[in-house]
Amino acid sequence: MEGQAREVVELSGKMVLLLKILSIASAKGDKALVFSQSLHTLDLIETFLANLSHLHSSGGYWMPGRDWYRY
Repeated sequence: MEGQAREVVELSGKMVLLLKILSIASAKGDKALVFSQSLHTLDLIETFLANLSHLHSSGGYWMPGRDWYRY
């Protein structure tokens, strides 16, 4: 996919479901572990998380090193 299409999460049912699961887990105070063999997919997940609003005391968006870690 080229251009803006890469940034539209609704084009991937699996990505929509993943972000919904992560949001629900976060709201409950749970943690989740996501595995992928594709570095491109992990990059895409990080992009979506950085633009996903987050419900915690400080508000705002998900932050790397605070809300998610990548190994």
